[in-house]
Amino acid sequence: MLSPHEFAALLFVKYSPDQLHMKPAQLHTLLELELVRLEELPSGRQQWRLTEAGHSTVRIMNRIGSQMSLAN
Repeated sequence: MLSPHEFAALLFVKYSPDQLHMKPAQLHTLLELELVRLEELPSGRQQWRLTEAGHSTVRIMNRIGSQMSLAN
């Protein structure tokens, strides 16, 4: 299970990867679970990206959040 901090970092990678300035050690769990990867851009710069598993995780959590909103 992801901590609130890890979930927030996952969303940050999805929606604002160019604003994320974290080192691999700071995203250890997400890397270990293969939810993110550090990608080399053509410019030579590195940027965090979600893996397919990361995208699936965000989709599932969004679905759960939507269902919880409807229940209230």
